Amino acid sequence: MDCSSTQVPGRSCTSKIDRWTQVSPSPTHAMNRYVVLIAIAALAFSHRGSAQTLGQAVDNTNLVWTTGGSNNIGWLAQTTTGAFDGAHMAVSGGISGSQATWIQTTVTGPGTLGFWWNVFSESNADFLEFYIDGNLMDEISGGPNPWQYGEYAISAGVHTLMWQYQKNPSVNVFPDQGYLDEVTYVTNAPMPLGQALNTCGIDWEPGTNSSAPYWQGQTNVTHDGVGAAESGAVYGTGSVPGYSSLDMAANGATNVSFWWKVSSSTNNAWLEFYIDSARKAGICGEVNWKSNNFAIPTGAHTLEWRYAKSNNLAVGSDRGWVDQVVIKPPKQALAYSIAAAPGMTNNQFQLSVSGEVGCTCRVDFTTNFSNWSPLTTFVTTNAVNVVIDSGASNSPQRFYRTVSP
Repeated sequence: MDCSSTQVPGRSCTSKIDRWTQVSPSPTHAMNRYVVLIAIAALAFSHRGSAQTLGQAVDNTNLVWTTGGSNNIGWLAQTTTGAFDGAHMAVSGGISGSQATWIQTTVTGPGTLGFWWNVFSESNADFLEFYIDGNLMDEISGGPNPWQYGEYAISAGVHTLMWQYQKNPSVNVFPDQGYLDEVTYVTNAPMPLGQALNTCGIDWEPGTNSSAPYWQGQTNVTHDGVGAAESGAVYGTGSVPGYSSLDMAANGATNVSFWWKVSSSTNNAWLEFYIDSARKAGICGEVNWKSNNFAIPTGAHTLEWRYAKSNNLAVGSDRGWVDQVVIKPPKQALAYSIAAAPGMTNNQFQLSVSGEVGCTCRVDFTTNFSNWSPLTTFVTTNAVNVVIDSGASNSPQRFYRTVSP
């Protein structure tokens, strides 16, 4: 089902990956799934054993869970065969008309969130809702219903996830509850800084005098539509500004150009550019993408992009971004690694080449370590690239190497 056909009126669900999956009974789901499909009301009666913590109830103790609501009525951990996993789940507390009860946690993105949820309520009147940072993403009501699955792409940064059961002023439909089970959250590896900044052969060094996280590659805010580097969180103390820095060695470089952007407190939080210890430029407030170009003196130098704050005031996104760094003369890519990949038929040989993304790589071969011949030259499109030698059967043995042209 696509997003537009199921969207909550007036709300967006653009971050949804896969909206719903309905459970069908199968050998792996066993009899407890039939309980869900045939008689969801059994959820209210099939208690067995003592209550769990909320983290245990939703099968995720790596996240910190809190709960609350009207008259301090929160969610409860419940052990029951009616849970999605047949063991335990989180159940909304008993509330009256015009009240609400919620369970929430925070995650740091980017990552992927998945969960199973269910509800038995007055149809189209009392809702189990899901929010990301206070924005309503989905809601379900009515019942009995089969368990439903939700999955969301979580963007970079810290986000609050909340499930809330809320009632209108009238009518109670027993058991009048929302249910949550098997919450998963998998953090995505950030985009490599070299790939995010469109560079080859540069060993980027993120740092901070404040606190983690450091600068990292991401895909949500970019100039080129592919990726950009984003500053980490910064905390200043007034007399000692906090900063998050991104450094590179510019030995032999004559010029640098780049795009940058900032969303910060005006005159209190700056995105700055330094050559060695000399500040060359800075922007603050709400500044959209701007291009820059600087000559680099002869010799060995350090280039640094720094997001710095004089206090803990968070305004706007409280971040700086850098994209499309161009160093002249250009650098060769960092060394690639090469290994044999799973074998192929038809007398072909397959190689696995690992290294920077978006950089030129050449693969050579030899039979005697004296005379090397080029096999292929290509621009890497992934961190791991596959190269096929279709002429391997022409020699009793071949040896390979990678070269950064």
